[in-house]
Amino acid sequence: MFSPRVINIIAKSFTYMDYTQVLPFRWDNRLNTIGTKNNGLTFLSSQLFFCLKVTYVLYLVMQLILTVKQPQPKIMDIYWITTMLYGHFISSEGLLNPILKKDDWAVFYKQVVIFDDKLNELQISDLQRRRKNGEKLAYYICKGNVLTAISFCTFATIVYLYNPRAPQYPAWPNPDSIPAYIIFAMLEVYIKCVVMPWGILIHCWIIIAVAMKTTSITLIRKCRDPLGKRVIYFRCINLLNTFHNICYLPTLIPLRLALFGMFGLEAAVVLVRFREKITFAELGLVFQFGFAMFLCGILFLNVSGGVYKNSCKLASVLQTEKVLRMGTEFGIVRSQIVEKFTRKVVKSLRPFGVSCGPTRAFTYNSMLEFFVLVASGVTSLLVNLRERET
Repeated sequence: MFSPRVINIIAKSFTYMDYTQVLPFRWDNRLNTIGTKNNGLTFLSSQLFFCLKVTYVLYLVMQLILTVKQPQPKIMDIYWITTMLYGHFISSEGLLNPILKKDDWAVFYKQVVIFDDKLNELQISDLQRRRKNGEKLAYYICKGNVLTAISFCTFATIVYLYNPRAPQYPAWPNPDSIPAYIIFAMLEVYIKCVVMPWGILIHCWIIIAVAMKTTSITLIRKCRDPLGKRVIYFRCINLLNTFHNICYLPTLIPLRLALFGMFGLEAAVVLVRFREKITFAELGLVFQFGFAMFLCGILFLNVSGGVYKNSCKLASVLQTEKVLRMGTEFGIVRSQIVEKFTRKVVKSLRPFGVSCGPTRAFTYNSMLEFFVLVASGVTSLLVNLRERET
């Protein structure tokens, strides 16, 4: 999956984030891999940026309280304040992940690239075609996320410049001061050009890692290599899955799933209950944003559930072949030894999946539960929420 053009996109992404001096990563051109930074400037910048984000969250909470207490609050003001509140809260938590887990990220990336290269040694009749399809998938994931990051940064900047006095943006002491406006505008653009690309980069990397595990499991199921080699590859994927799970804070994935659900729920309520009180442009924007966020949650849980399901199938096949081979080698006379080894084989070839925090592994049932939870939340709000005047 990690072809030269995929690695080139990843390199440019990390190079751009290196210029912000906020994240402790750099791209090593000599080794063509991710490296970590330990300089004082990056540490100080990341701490200041985190404090700025926390201050921004507190400001938005205050603005939300003041807006709701107004006699006739505007629906879109409440929507934008809550939307930015979710985004800044999640980005504040997400900024801690690279600071606390930077070494794990660097090691995991190196091991994934090495293992991906080892997959070329499998004996599969149509290996090149399958590898090309995997490379195309990774390329389109990276390219799509890069274009999304650029479009989101551009759109967010235009929205701010169009109405800088909206309640979701910090107010400066003197609204008529041009220098103050320029300072706050530069700060707002800088925050968005760091937060949005980094959040999308995290999402992109999670999807690529999960897709790589799913593709690897499929290749092992289709290959004609000896049983021992397939067992080794299976255990290697299991180890990579463990490394992948520990690369993130326990709260990172659950909070993002909650964010995706909240965006979808909020957009559905606005579109159904207040669609006649907002403009057509706002209507399209709310639908696009809410649908995109909800779809991200569904797709993530779908591909994560595929890892667990495919690992269950592969583990079952390997366990059966291993047990049959041991039974043939040892015979009926030494059945106790066969049973002992069988238990060890079954224990060592357990299925695995993407997990984070309190969850053991995401399955297809997780996707269904996510959909039911969001749908029930929308229904409850539509029934109990009283329509208010804008």
